[in-house]
Amino acid sequence: MDYIRCSSISSDFPNFNDGELSSELFNANILNLPTQEQQQFSTNNDTKTLFQRNLEAAMHGAVDLAAVAGGYNEDLREKGSYEHRYKLNIDNQRIKIAFERTDSPITQLTELLDNNVRRLIAKLAGINTCTYPKHLLCMPDIKNGVIRGIHSTWNDLNQIKILENMTLLEKMQCEHDFKILSQTTLDAINIEVARLIENGLQMSLGTLTQDTLKSDAARKVLNERGFDVINESRHRGYNLNGDKQYQDMLVLESLNKSNV
Repeated sequence: MDYIRCSSISSDFPNFNDGELSSELFNANILNLPTQEQQQFSTNNDTKTLFQRNLEAAMHGAVDLAAVAGGYNEDLREKGSYEHRYKLNIDNQRIKIAFERTDSPITQLTELLDNNVRRLIAKLAGINTCTYPKHLLCMPDIKNGVIRGIHSTWNDLNQIKILENMTLLEKMQCEHDFKILSQTTLDAINIEVARLIENGLQMSLGTLTQDTLKSDAARKVLNERGFDVINESRHRGYNLNGDKQYQDMLVLESLNKSNV
């Protein structure tokens, strides 16, 4: 994956039959694959072995992951780059800072990979990344607080459920060869797709005023969406003597602690 991050990816990636070294494009020879497997590689999708299908799907997944994890070089695949397919605006500097500040880079990387899986599940349910200012394509249902487009990574993507036992390999492969996943994973994805088709995604709550949080109507909607409104004393600055001042405020508390 580090090699992919630092090299360009050709339109026929991954081309395992190309033995020519290149300083610009990915060189399949660095994988050091077993000779007997290389001899079975085919360019015909109908005659590819299961090993080749598994390997190709994982390699394409590695390129996708490199793209959202701070990859800097061009993706020339015929299918189009991951950013293009999902209309993403990748901020490499922000990603770099996030990795530098975390004490567990693997956790950061896993979260990015999980989000790639979530985007695929959303796409299968007809929920795509929305980049329109007026959100015409995500069909917002303001009355019920439902949307059918992804806008923010935290609020929207985290509503999409991933099978807890889905392997890292499957997460890498699912975008490019859905059929090689285990039946358990396929069933779980299909269930989540059906749920999203029926329910869509909940809109971001935004910044709610104290007056809004006081209203019975707002509290009812918030409760249906898994939140309770509670009274909490919060630090609100200092008085003239330098002592801390506190103010009672209405705030949200998740009814499901795992959503926090």
